[in-house]
Amino acid sequence: MVGLHSVICMIDKIVKCALLHSKGVNPNKNYDAMRKMVYKLSEEGRLMDLSPLLQHEEPAVRLIAALCLRNMMPQEAEHTMKELFQIPTMVGFNAKHTYKEWKAGNLTRLI
Repeated sequence: MVGLHSVICMIDKIVKCALLHSKGVNPNKNYDAMRKMVYKLSEEGRLMDLSPLLQHEEPAVRLIAALCLRNMMPQEAEHTMKELFQIPTMVGFNAKHTYKEWKAGNLTRLI
């Protein structure tokens, strides 16, 4: 079992990687690092610790949180994704298509 400090560090890394990924900075590397942290949280039963990120100021972070929490908090994840649709950026575009794939049953991986 990981301690609270480790959980906080993992969440911080997810936020940093989501921001860099959304800006196109080493996108594959940042996605892989983010995915690794999400899976560690999942293995520890700590995915719900991502729920405050649904209210994060950065849309890219909110999208990742919604994607990760879609099975545990479906109403909140849906609400967040629909809010992100309105943003005329790549994050808004990604949110719309992620939402469509989710509702079509095509999202089987955690992230």
